[in-house]
Amino acid sequence: MTIEPTTTEIITTGTAARTLAADRATLHLRVSVTDANREDAVRRAAELHAALVRRAEALVEAGEAERFEADPLTTSSSSWEQDGSRRTEHYAGASVRALLLRLDLVGELTAELATTGADPSVEWRLSDELRRGVESELRREAVADARDRAEDYAVAVGTTLGAVLEVREPGSAGGSGGATFADARFARAASPAVVVTEGQLEVSASVTLVFRSA
Repeated sequence: MTIEPTTTEIITTGTAARTLAADRATLHLRVSVTDANREDAVRRAAELHAALVRRAEALVEAGEAERFEADPLTTSSSSWEQDGSRRTEHYAGASVRALLLRLDLVGELTAELATTGADPSVEWRLSDELRRGVESELRREAVADARDRAEDYAVAVGTTLGAVLEVREPGSAGGSGGATFADARFARAASPAVVVTEGQLEVSASVTLVFRSA
């Protein structure tokens, strides 16, 4: 009777991380007006919104922003009883987003636009070109890390590392959940996660490899 040699599966997860300086920033600008008179709320919000659109257009024309988007005006009303009478408040608001190319203008613009009645916030981003290069590097680094771990385990249990049977990204079949960039347009890199601080993006990737022992 011949006893077939047994094989062992070695499963490891590799990770890779990089901290990058953002080379793009999305400036989010929100205007909102509340008033007891609906027409006044809509008029004031429309004026503020139009001023933001003009400013965003000027940034694009000057080459300081790549593009901008403007949402239409939205309105709503709420009513409540107060001191025995019915009170109604009307709301009107809209948003404008500009993708800035000149990051040195972020502080100046947020201060400037805050004085106009807008509520500014900044989302730090990576350009497509930079993102794609980092994605590729992180994939390779995560795979190398998983292989190094697997080789350590193979030596520890007295076997030799064989062929890769399976590659799993977090969230793929057989995986265990996963994370993506805050904005799905940013990136996916085997499988990436991102932590954003002011002007910096800490990007990480992970991948699980299943090896056969030789």
